[in-house]
Amino acid sequence: MRRFWYVGLEPLNARYTKQLCSQWLPDAFAEAAALRGGWTFEAVPMPAVDAEIRSGKVLDAVGRGIVSLSQMQELVRAVGDGRMADGDVVYLQDFWTPGLEALLYALHMHGRKVRIYARNFAQSVDVYDFTYPMRAWMGPIEQGWSAALSGMFVASEVHREQLRAAGVRCPVHVLGLPFSRAGVAAVAAPPRENKVVYTSRLNGEKNPWFMLDVARAFLEAFPDWSWTASTSAASFTSELRGLLDAAYLLQVETGGRFSMAAGLSKDGYYQLLRSAKVQFNCALQDYVSFTMVEASAAGCDLVFPNFRSFPECVPADRLYSAFDPADALRVLGDAVAQPRQHHRSVHACELGLQCEVAIMLDDYKGAEVNVWHQPAAFFAAELQVP
Repeated sequence: MRRFWYVGLEPLNARYTKQLCSQWLPDAFAEAAALRGGWTFEAVPMPAVDAEIRSGKVLDAVGRGIVSLSQMQELVRAVGDGRMADGDVVYLQDFWTPGLEALLYALHMHGRKVRIYARNFAQSVDVYDFTYPMRAWMGPIEQGWSAALSGMFVASEVHREQLRAAGVRCPVHVLGLPFSRAGVAAVAAPPRENKVVYTSRLNGEKNPWFMLDVARAFLEAFPDWSWTASTSAASFTSELRGLLDAAYLLQVETGGRFSMAAGLSKDGYYQLLRSAKVQFNCALQDYVSFTMVEASAAGCDLVFPNFRSFPECVPADRLYSAFDPADALRVLGDAVAQPRQHHRSVHACELGLQCEVAIMLDDYKGAEVNVWHQPAAFFAAELQVP
């Protein structure tokens, strides 16, 4: 019986990691393993860490290091005591896994033939990512680790091209984001309101100053609509000086038509999406975006910038000229006048999750996969994924 060693992320309610690591990926593995047989799922244990993000943007900077180093220690022990054997698979739910080099060293010294895969959400190859200022030392580490991988999974073709330009040579499969619509579908749908939602973080790479400008203009142009910015964190945070003050001032100036909703449970967040008609995004750095896939599953219309990865997954008539508030307002007006739903990204990401597991369990060595470009017949023939 071969082992699938799953190196999950800290299960934080304020991020996607709880559902991803306790439901979406394990469920996809269970379905694929049941068809194939001969595999067992080994979730690598992790220590408990603070559930709040006290320093960092996506995960807590200290917590990420503590969890990852502990997990790598456990895997190194598994190499030493023989539990990790030839033919096993190690899957890193996040490519940034401090301590990975210790595992690679142990595997080499023991002559163990184990395949390692990783999901890469961003990293220092992107000028807009928060890790970019660390690229001088982080970039060589990323290249070194990637040389040991049997495959890497990313959300967007744009990201794959950036990785190639940075020197990454392992197979890179474009699979959208790992996602299941089940959680959204399980939440009761409230009546739709004339409401726009903005559900990205208020950090610089999400361009929130632009969002505030567009929200103000939109609320002036459409007096029977409202606009809500949300977070599942206990409170809003931003490193941008004056941003939070400006957001709360806009809330006062609009009489609450612009609102800030913090501390949402996952069900509360999904109810917000299901009550809204439009999701607005203006991110500089977002490879496809979990918020977009969730909003699509909830039935929201989309208004996104014609920038980076978004043309891959958002219809052309719902893309505005990036950095142009007037054009953003124009496309928002189109969504108000002729609303519609978008399910392509949901289908693509759910397909990508199936492909991700199939690639790992079957030791797939064929052409690099791209769920945004390749036809359904490709996945059925190459990966036996319907």
